[in-house]
Amino acid sequence: FQAWRTQRRMNLTYKKGIGDRELSERIFDPHIIAFHNGNWYTKGVDQTNNKIIVLAIFRIQKAQFAPQHFDLDKKILEDTRKNGLFDYPKIENITVRCSAEIAYYLYEQQKAKKLQITANDDGSLTVILPPSPEHEAIRWILGEGGNAEVLEPKWLREKIYKAAKNTVKVHS
Repeated sequence: FQAWRTQRRMNLTYKKGIGDRELSERIFDPHIIAFHNGNWYTKGVDQTNNKIIVLAIFRIQKAQFAPQHFDLDKKILEDTRKNGLFDYPKIENITVRCSAEIAYYLYEQQKAKKLQITANDDGSLTVILPPSPEHEAIRWILGEGGNAEVLEPKWLREKIYKAAKNTVKVHS
């Protein structure tokens, strides 16, 4: 936090993943600190390769101030505000047919979630989701427990089918 606040470069020892024993040494400029899905992250520039990266703070094994300070890159802040903390590719025009059973809360969330909703004669809704990372779209669709059917894109429909089939297999 202090390095972020004072724009101070850091020497870090970082553990890539849970259970991973491999450690990496990094020289890092922390431009952003953010809480996301229950964990704290820092986004900034890895000076060893000059790439913008996101690090899970709990995986930092050792942190020391480097002697240098850095200039805040406002493009990183603007891009994060616009596209989110992580740079996942987003799927455009995900079209889903939702049952009448969940229509009420989709209407409630329409503005906040930026949903394009068209009512169907049978009470169901055709919903176009905002551009979404694949994993978020899959979780949302599966989380609706059969009340959301992917119409487009076809490849996403197939992924949902395989995931649902695997879920049935695991719970049989």
